[in-house]
Amino acid sequence: MTEYENLMGGADQEARVRAPSAIIVRAWEELSDPFYDKGPNDKGIGIQIGYSLYRVHTGFTMAALIAIPMGFLIGMSPLAFKTFDPFIQILRPISPLAWMPLALFIIKDSEASAIFVIFICSIWPMLINTAFGVANVRKDWVNVARTHELGSLRTAISVILPAAAPTVLTGMRISIGIAWLVIVAAEMLVGGTGIGYYVWNEWNNLDLTSVIFSILVIGVVGMCLDAVFGPSLDRGVVFQNYSLLPWLSALKNVMFGVRARFPTWSKRQVQEHSYKFLELVGLSDGAEKRKPSQLSGGMRQRVSIARAFAIQPKLLLLDEPFGALDALTRGTIQDELIRVWSGSDQTVFMITHDVDEAILLADRILLMSCGRRSTTCPNHQFKQGEINEQCSTIHER
Repeated sequence: MTEYENLMGGADQEARVRAPSAIIVRAWEELSDPFYDKGPNDKGIGIQIGYSLYRVHTGFTMAALIAIPMGFLIGMSPLAFKTFDPFIQILRPISPLAWMPLALFIIKDSEASAIFVIFICSIWPMLINTAFGVANVRKDWVNVARTHELGSLRTAISVILPAAAPTVLTGMRISIGIAWLVIVAAEMLVGGTGIGYYVWNEWNNLDLTSVIFSILVIGVVGMCLDAVFGPSLDRGVVFQNYSLLPWLSALKNVMFGVRARFPTWSKRQVQEHSYKFLELVGLSDGAEKRKPSQLSGGMRQRVSIARAFAIQPKLLLLDEPFGALDALTRGTIQDELIRVWSGSDQTVFMITHDVDEAILLADRILLMSCGRRSTTCPNHQFKQGEINEQCSTIHER
């Protein structure tokens, strides 16, 4: 039998896929020296991934520079939406690889053609998500900007961009995943360098072990790229609104965050840890089993605070977190916040209108002046008398 027949199993009924041990050995060989360069057709896996990431980064950046501003225009202008939407709906379903022959013919450069294909596949998710996010910004927020006579550009930057940012980031996250998927196929076509070319070259060499190894590498790199735009549990946020899942009880809302933060913990560990923080905010003796609709506004806020504390984030963002709490509970949670902060390396950033609360909790205070052109006071430590004097000046203005 030929070498190819031996590789594919010959007359056997079962294909001879390489054992995991052989793949581990090949991974060790490749990763022990990933940047070697022995000629055009023999480069290390690190160099191949570097070429692919360069193409993805270049095409993705070009797409973002066009898609995000254009998405703002389409989302803010009904006329622009009606003008561009037919073209988007026609061009969006076309496979990115279908553009490759045309790109090679016009550009006459395989490197630039691969980048162009990444540009084409990346632009649509970002464009559509940006336009959707901008178009669905709450009208009362935009009306506030109009009331203060902000221009269109200032409104887009100060109001619409922060409100639409989650949707824009979702589009970028989808685009980077598609770009990494497409670059593998594009490099198989154009050849030369890149992880796609590496896969195809190893297949031509009848090295199935290297093919399987490269597939695993593609998956790991794709996961890392996705994590760049994914959420992080290193940041905990307590909003003015409660942001609780209405179908879960108070305890399960806290467990939801703890389970995501500590995936290796047992169910009992997660439950005990969550219950400890609910007790801290004064929710026990049955209250932890109630759903948010059965709790008062202050109790819902306590659950939200307990969830933020329970995941023990590196950065804790607090937006008027204690406003809905009674004085006794507020004092207890303020003491706990000080204890958590002093016993860890956590950074806590809190917005409050209560000067006394700021004096109690903060080691640095920034006072904001009033109006749409508000500024911060000089960045230095304030004594209590200085704070009161600054606040009196701001109120007089």
